[in-house]
This record gives sequence, C-alpha cells and structure tokens, in this order.
Amino acid sequence: MCMKSTKDAVRAICATDPSITPVQVKAALAELDGEGSRHLTNSEPLDRVISRKQAADILGCSKKSVSEKVKAGKIKAIYGGANGNRITGISEQSVRDFMANNTSKAHANE
Repeated sequence: MCMKSTKDAVRAICATDPSITPVQVKAALAELDGEGSRHLTNSEPLDRVISRKQAADILGCSKKSVSEKVKAGKIKAIYGGANGNRITGISEQSVRDFMANNTSKAHANE
C-alpha cells in the first residue's frame, strides 16, 4: 500500500486501532492542516475515549449512572458532532481518576 500523503498514513494507522474514535481522527487530521483541535470541544486526542457502556462496566454501575456523573461534572465527556455539542464518548482517564478518588475516600473513612 503506497501512502500519498501524511493524512493517508494517519488514516491507515487510525483504522488499525479500534480505540481511536472518529473524533480523534478528525482532530489529528485538523492538526495536520494547521487548524489544531479548535473545531472539537473538549477534545483529548491523547486520552482514550470510551463508550458510556465501557465506562459503566469499569465503574460497575449503569449507563444512566455514568450520564449522571457526567452531568455532575465528576466524569469528563468528549464532545463532537457537527456543532461540537453531542457527547461522542467518555474520557477513560477521567473514569480512572474518579475511581481512584472514590476508592481513596472510602479507605480514609475506615
């Protein structure tokens, strides 16, 4: 396979990694165009973006509980879509941080 441009190479690399979301691909391509990620609200190109279901599995709760934690600002949502106002995923790092903070609080109360 012959790559004609850096963008082709980025697309090929991203296509092989299922953890890379379309929002992250768009951010990487925008970066190559010199536009940065200003088109993506709350974009975290280096953070793994997971689904609400995956976040619920990690936390051991329901998808509804994940949504409530996002609304409360305890977990960070990743936004995308045409206007950048649709939740396209959840920051895995924010889920891990939330777990670590709640685990340490639980141990502090013992």
